[in-house]
Amino acid sequence: MNRFHLALTDAESILLSRLELSYDDPSIASDKRAKAFEANKRYVVLLMESLLDRDAIPSHRWAFWNSPDYQFDSRSKRSRREVFEGNHKADYHLYEHPHFLKYLRYFLFGPRVPVDLVNEFEDDCSERGLRFDSLTSGDIFPLREVSRQIVRKAVKNYGCLKNNITEELFKIYLELGIEASTAMFVYKQVNKLQLS
Repeated sequence: MNRFHLALTDAESILLSRLELSYDDPSIASDKRAKAFEANKRYVVLLMESLLDRDAIPSHRWAFWNSPDYQFDSRSKRSRREVFEGNHKADYHLYEHPHFLKYLRYFLFGPRVPVDLVNEFEDDCSERGLRFDSLTSGDIFPLREVSRQIVRKAVKNYGCLKNNITEELFKIYLELGIEASTAMFVYKQVNKLQLS
């Protein structure tokens, strides 16, 4: 089990085993996606209700979905949840929407970054004397440089899209205990990276 994965109850594990977590993958035929989506709806809602009932979702993951302070677009005064609700008005439950799946994956499994890249990031930060729980303004530049190295490597060696990996790095910062405001500042600096 990856260290960022949530510990699930037996009942939640059963619900998760019944989910098709790739039904939003565009490479899957649309008729198969539609069937998987219909089958998933009930399990997604039940799983979310269970996670919320026992307060299992880490606060920073919930805030990523639910707080405008975690929104990358500084012009937006709405959380991802509020934007999602505005874009997807429908007769069904918010958690039943097929586009909610990426947030469920994040709640359950954390950032989608190869483990060796996370380890390299932590090792490089440690070598520079960076402590995630007590970063100072002088630590921002070295953190940004290590992050940029990881982004370059992820794009070159893993075929990641720059915008996707920078978002996942932001999530890594949160997982490692970096304050949201610092994480957002570094994210914006790293996202300016021009790849040639």
